[in-house]
Order: sequence, then structure tokens, then C-alpha cells
Amino acid sequence: MDPDLSIQSLFVRGSSLSRNKLSLLRRYCATEAKSSAFLDSIDKEDLENFLQRVLDVAVGRDVSNESDVEKLKFQKLALRTLVNAVNRSVMLRSFLNQKTLHTLRVILKQQVLQVEVCALLNTIFCHNLTELQSTDEYALLLGDLINLWAEEKSWISSILSICFEKSLSFLSYCYERLDLSTFTNLLYSVSVLADKSDDQKAINLSISDARFCVELLKEFERICENMLSCGDLEHNGKKCLVPMYAMMYLLEIISLLALERPDYNAVFHPCIDGIRYVVWILEAIIDNEISHEIQSFKPSNAPDRPSKEPLKRRDVANNSFISKLSMYLCFMNAHDIGLLKRNCMEALQNLCCESLQNQVIAGDFDAISLVLSCARRLDSNCPSQIQRAIAVLRFLCIGCQENQARLARINNAAPAIIDTKRLFLEMGIESIIDPASNTVKLKKAT
Repeated sequence: MDPDLSIQSLFVRGSSLSRNKLSLLRRYCATEAKSSAFLDSIDKEDLENFLQRVLDVAVGRDVSNESDVEKLKFQKLALRTLVNAVNRSVMLRSFLNQKTLHTLRVILKQQVLQVEVCALLNTIFCHNLTELQSTDEYALLLGDLINLWAEEKSWISSILSICFEKSLSFLSYCYERLDLSTFTNLLYSVSVLADKSDDQKAINLSISDARFCVELLKEFERICENMLSCGDLEHNGKKCLVPMYAMMYLLEIISLLALERPDYNAVFHPCIDGIRYVVWILEAIIDNEISHEIQSFKPSNAPDRPSKEPLKRRDVANNSFISKLSMYLCFMNAHDIGLLKRNCMEALQNLCCESLQNQVIAGDFDAISLVLSCARRLDSNCPSQIQRAIAVLRFLCIGCQENQARLARINNAAPAIIDTKRLFLEMGIESIIDPASNTVKLKKAT
């Protein structure tokens, strides 16, 4: 069906953009495949002029005589018409540029129009992302969208999915151009959208993005080190909360991707740097816990009730990242420290799941004794975390003789509540003491 004269008149310079005409064009583009040929046959200058006039209406210009309710309806109609027209017309898409993105950023600030703007951006990014991502407005627009993710999850999740699909180094691009707080919000969004547990995974990260997640852990080490060296602890400790939350979300992303085999084997199996930082962060958490225990330790005054010796801190003085991170944790609330600890253990578990190389690497970084420390009876260790520590130990030791031997040799497991003998039996192993050498040996359970 050919468009009627009302639709054709929209592209005549000086003609008015009435509500009725825009509604007809919107419906025509939605239902008629011929609308593509019609729009692309219009004179370029007329089509570009039409685009600008519709955007002016969407911003709120040229409708000043309308009531607020009618003005809002007209703005929404203009944006919805553009969604359909941009989907149909190659020529119309060629006029979308940095100025267009700037206009949409202005409209995005109006909460009542955010759904329509996001729908239009979703359409634009489907077709024109490659051409637009080199502009400054694209990076600014991404920042605006990321900070709005909690309010418009559905559309913005779709937009992020397109960005990850069409840009193989999207995380790296965003890290270079967004402030750290906004980038941390992006990592949180990714940690939610990359989760396959509910069969609704919305994004797929490229190998480059997965590798960049590991590189970011090293980058955040540098940030934390620099913050303490250029100011007082309290001021910079609070500033350091942002990269610490970023690390928490990064660990969750790494944990999710490590299980997607063989897609990310090249990055995570083996993954020396990833495991090193997971262990270091976990060690900082445990050091912070023990430090609090020592500070709150009160010896018993009753002679018939001797007090227990306080736990000793691990030697972290020779690792500035661990010692500084332990200090920064004082500025994090207990709930978030618990989440960070959980993410560390889950990342360690998933990296070592059926991965002998990673099991050995984790054992070399003393992960066995660290996980045992996570099973101590502390207020910060809820029953679920103790159970998680036991599960992580299994993943560290199943099929790995080196880690089984390490676990058997640990003599200071008393503060833990893990029955290592039972744990070995569950893995089909039995630990015995060799009377000749007085050492622990392992054999297959009978």
C-alpha cells in the first residue's frame, strides 16, 4: 500500500507535524514493508529536515501551546514514530550522528520519556553502533544509560547486549572513558546479566572482555596502592570503596565465566593472575577479621575459666596490596565484606572446578589454609559461608594429589570445624599416619 497524501506531506518543508499525520506514519512503517522504499526515495535534504523537526517535537520545542498532558503525548508519539522509521529506512539512519545522540541525552533526562528514548536507542544501536561509537556523545550517553539501569532494566539490558555483541572490547572501551563510579555500576549490571542460573542470560562477553576482567584486578591493585600513598587513611579509605566494590563485581563475573567451558578456557584454565588476586583478596578479608578479633580480645579474669589464646594474624607485611586492602576493609560494612568473601570463594571454586592446573596453582598460593580459615566460628561466618568453605575445599582437592597432601599436612586445623577425615572419605580417600615417619599419608579408601 502506498502512503496517503497526509504521510507524504510530512516531508514537505514548512508543513506542520500534526499528531494525526505522525500516527499514520508510525502505523505505515510498522505494518508495510514498502515503507522502506518510500522513505529511502525521499529527497535527502527533506528527510534530514523531517528528522530534525521530529526531534524538536520530542525535546518539547514547537509544542509550547499544548497542555502538559497533550505535550507529553506528542513527545512520546514523535519518539515512537522515529523507532519505526529508523527500523525501515537506511537513508534515515545515515543522518544519525553525534548531534542526534546529544539530543537524545537531553530527552533522557525527562523520566517520563525514558522508555521511549531507550527503545529508540535500542533501534539505533542495532543498525548504527559501529559508526556512532567513535563519537564523544556515545561514551557520555553510555554513562547516562548505565546509571539509569536500575530504573529501566529491560531496555537498557537490551542496549548493553547489543554493545557487547558488536564491540569485542566493550569493557576496555568503557573503562577508558567512564568515571570509576559509573564503570562500577556497569560491572554490577554485567554481573547480573551474565548470570545463566535463571536461563535468562542477556549478554555474552567476548574473550577480550573476559581477559580484561582479569587485567582489571591488577589495575585496581595499582589504584588502591596509589590512594594510600597520597593522603590520610580515612579520606582515601572511603574513596577506595569504589574500586573495592568494582573488585567484588569483577569476582562475580569471573566466577560466572569460569564455568562456561570451553568458551573461556583460553582465559581461565589456567589463570595464574586471576587465582593470585582471588587468594590475595580473601587473605586480606581474613586478616581484617583476625585484626578485629585481636582488638576485641579480653582475657578472662576467672581462674577456672582460662581464656583462649587470640588467633594470630598471618604474615601479610611483605605484600602491600593485602595489608592495604585489609585496612581499607575497615570502611566497608559487614554485609558487603561478607559478599566480597562469598564472591572470592565462589570464584576460587569455579576456577578450580575440574581444572587440575588451577587446583595446583591455588594450592601453591596457600588457598587450602585460607579456605580452612573461612570455616571458623565467627559472627561474620554464617552457616552458609561455612558450608561454602567446605564445598570449596572439595573442589580444590578432588582429583588433585598435591592439594590432598597439603590438606592432610595442615596441623593447625583445630580452629576450623571441618572434619578433614570425613571430607577425605567423601572423596574416596583415607588419611593414615605412617608410624615409621610419623607423617600423614593418603590412600584409597577401602
